[in-house]
Amino acid sequence: MTEGGGGRPTIAFDPDAATADAALDKCDVIDAHVGRQIKTVRMLCGMSQPDLAGPLGVTFQQLQKYERGENRIAASKLYLAASTLKVDINRFFEGLPDPTGGVSDQALLTAQRDMVAFLAEPEGRDLALHLPKLTRPLRSHVAKLVRAMAGQATADRALED
Repeated sequence: MTEGGGGRPTIAFDPDAATADAALDKCDVIDAHVGRQIKTVRMLCGMSQPDLAGPLGVTFQQLQKYERGENRIAASKLYLAASTLKVDINRFFEGLPDPTGGVSDQALLTAQRDMVAFLAEPEGRDLALHLPKLTRPLRSHVAKLVRAMAGQATADRALED
């Protein structure tokens, strides 16, 4: 760590770091990316720094620090920035690698849709209501049984096709 402006410590990015601080180091790169995205969207919207800084409750100098990645922007301020700029908050993260290791948004949406459909069925609601009442070991056995049954059902459908 080094001493930054205003007496605050700053963390330098070290891509070879193999310590627990590696996650913190990586945040600086993400902060800079998010800041650049804020600046890009602000400029595309034709908005000045003071015009965006006002609704965020910060000075335009502070906004400059966010845009340069010198200071981290709080989640609440990022939300206000998205609202003020009338963009989805995810816009600020576009271009970053998928933090989940590759699960696509479409796969996640499909899984969520399937889960909602399952819970909309009476049997799904019944299972969701009663499974939490079982002990963890018993739930584990039930889950193993259901996985085996689902695998068999998939195999049976494949034979029918």
